[in-house]
Amino acid sequence: MPGRTPTATAGPGGHQPEVRTTEPAPAKVNLFLAVGPCRADGYHELLTLYESVPLQDEVTVTLRPAPDGRWRFRVSGGGPALPSGWELPRDTENLAGRAALLYAEALTGAAPGRSVVPGRGGRASSRPVGPAHVEVRIEKRIPPAAGLGGGSADAAAVLRALQRLYGHPLDTADLLELATRLGSDVPFLVQGGRAVGRSRGEVVLPRPAAPRLPLVLALSTFRLQTPEVYRELDRLRGRGEAPPPGADDPERGLAALLDALAVADLDQAGPLLRNDLEAACVSLCPEVGVLTALLRESGCLGAAVSGSGPTVFGLARDMEEASAAARRAGRDAPPGLAGRVTFVPLLSGLPGERRGAAANPFEPS
Repeated sequence: MPGRTPTATAGPGGHQPEVRTTEPAPAKVNLFLAVGPCRADGYHELLTLYESVPLQDEVTVTLRPAPDGRWRFRVSGGGPALPSGWELPRDTENLAGRAALLYAEALTGAAPGRSVVPGRGGRASSRPVGPAHVEVRIEKRIPPAAGLGGGSADAAAVLRALQRLYGHPLDTADLLELATRLGSDVPFLVQGGRAVGRSRGEVVLPRPAAPRLPLVLALSTFRLQTPEVYRELDRLRGRGEAPPPGADDPERGLAALLDALAVADLDQAGPLLRNDLEAACVSLCPEVGVLTALLRESGCLGAAVSGSGPTVFGLARDMEEASAAARRAGRDAPPGLAGRVTFVPLLSGLPGERRGAAANPFEPS
């Protein structure tokens, strides 16, 4: 996933330059999400198919010299996607700040007293790395608490940015281990494209990502918190109001969807979209069910909730039909949704992506 070439500015006395880079932080949708039983660790067993979408935050990471000899982590930001009165969590209260902290711990702990020179590129050198002040600035364009992975995308972008600034000292396995510690979606969002997720979502198996998919996103002002949605699913299952785990074979459903996508049979793929959290989302926010039905009635081949909602997306045959479905959905939306939902047609994939052989996000570009 290409970011901007790092820039350097000389620090005081011309030593220890300040370096900076900006990374895109694309969102994701879940084309398929089967939720198994709750595990002993409190997480649910998941089987999911991730797909990147070019709705993205912009994350700028700056490394400054630390004259006080201490690591410091600062996160700030804003942007049009933040609802009125919604404040971005600061510093290490933000997942992006925790990503910077974990990266610093890995960088200094992997080879005590020896690491890379920020901004020089290449592998680890014999020069010791002193503490740095890490500043993260996030321009939010992904709505928060929307099921699109915005916070996780920001954390993934910080990991990629620090890899770039420090010359890619961590290998793929190490970087993905850090991502796993940050959250279930972060390992996928470090890489992007299309991938199957297993376990709690963090075991990522990349898949061929052609073709890019014509989608309609229904972006709303409603907000749902992930833990609340999973608790509601467990409650509904306990009362027999949602299908229990094991009611069908999700592996077969996912395989059928992957087969349809592999041959670009979107008519076949549409009805195979799935999200087991939909019943819980609708229970907590009935408008989610209205939006899913509205996208289908507006001409989409299928529609589903993304992640833990409330964002809903529809799959169309091509961008012309996606644009037409978005217009119809906006026209036919019930009065109660007026001003609360925006229907956005787009092609899935990473910004600027040419689908074919994927670039390695862990190596210098």
